[in-house]
Amino acid sequence: MKAFNRPDFPAFPRNLVVLALCGVVVACGSGGGGETAAGDAPVVPIVTEVIAGHVIDGYIEGARVCIDLNANASCDGGEAQVFTDAQGAYRLEIPKDSSAPLLADVIAGRSRDLDTPQTSVDRSFHMSSPSRSYSTTITPFTTLVHLAGDSNYALAEDIVRNEVGLPPRYAIG
Repeated sequence: MKAFNRPDFPAFPRNLVVLALCGVVVACGSGGGGETAAGDAPVVPIVTEVIAGHVIDGYIEGARVCIDLNANASCDGGEAQVFTDAQGAYRLEIPKDSSAPLLADVIAGRSRDLDTPQTSVDRSFHMSSPSRSYSTTITPFTTLVHLAGDSNYALAEDIVRNEVGLPPRYAIG
């Protein structure tokens, strides 16, 4: 077997290369000075508020309530969510002044309609409110107002009353 003899390089150039690489790493910095790189936006803390409400189709215990920030009609992992208590009430921390819809997932086998408190609901269903500014109470009527799709809530209520056959002055929200 032939031994491979590596040529000896002088120590000075190797040390110079290592020193140059260290200089590049230090020049890149860690970003710890509070400055942002070109194009990076500074991180702004999100101001939140706590809202309180109920889920009612008969008061619903154990319903998942969330704020639908991405408007996909689903409670996603990154969205604030809580479960309603034994009286159908909830408290949810949301971004301040958010106009995103509120959703309630009534879950088969978990949620209970307090009209029949000894049994859980046998079918899952969803209800919503178009936003916290409309109502933090989530009911079948607020769901219909949300589904009407009009940001003018008075007009959306009129549409719902007309479609459902309710009198013009019947309070929905």
